Amino acid sequence: MNSVAAKKFFGAGIVFATLVSFAQDTPSTTPRFISLERAIVLAAASPSDKGFPAIVNEDVVVQLNKMLTQSWSRKSLKKALDRLEELKPMLQEESNLEQTPWELMAIAFVESNFRNPTQSANRWKSAGLWQFTRNSGRAHGLKVTAKKGERLDMQKATRAALRYLKRNREDLGNWPLAILGYNVGPAKVKKIMDAMSSDDAFEIVKSGPLGGDPEYLAKVMASVIILKNPSLLDLKDGAPELPMLSSEPSIPNEPPRLIPPRFVERSGRHLN
Repeated sequence: MNSVAAKKFFGAGIVFATLVSFAQDTPSTTPRFISLERAIVLAAASPSDKGFPAIVNEDVVVQLNKMLTQSWSRKSLKKALDRLEELKPMLQEESNLEQTPWELMAIAFVESNFRNPTQSANRWKSAGLWQFTRNSGRAHGLKVTAKKGERLDMQKATRAALRYLKRNREDLGNWPLAILGYNVGPAKVKKIMDAMSSDDAFEIVKSGPLGGDPEYLAKVMASVIILKNPSLLDLKDGAPELPMLSSEPSIPNEPPRLIPPRFVERSGRHLN
């Protein structure tokens, strides 16, 4: 077994996590374009002006490399970013009105790839850019009808999603927990927070009983890195990791806090 310690650095709205192994690691079956150290630097690009904590840890790096190591995946993500460019004026307007971090758009990236699919397109009966279910759409002020409804009105759905996330943050205490609440519902997150006496979103995920998609938060944080660094999608299959540039930000020199991570494997689906 591996002995692993996680070092977290707090500064400039970025949370850095560095995993240090004290025994021989099992080789990963996923090729790596981006190392943990590189991901930390990439996450520091364009720091949030609204205090969003771009978390980088081993789970996030695994998801980031899953996105980048296959050419078909990079092509799909590039098309998603093209759709984002078309939507950006509306999304930026709503983000500014609600005073929410732009990084929250990574949720729509994960949920729909910036598409606007109808309910019939998936077995979970969710729809639209933010993938509201019928019940969650109604709960957050959207009119839901048999034919179309406001889940497919991208501006109204965006406003509803951002307000939902803001309420989650107010109730749960930070943005990572708000994102978990979007996936499984804030009541479930709060119950586990209280049981664990913890506000660490990744520790709550690894506790086991949360449900939903256990990789959801890591996927969102990996998507934040891609939103900040779209040139990552220009990497080629089999290419070595790009060298760090002298102009890239460096890791803050702050004292570490050791946190022993716990790993679990579960499956689930967006339940907001």
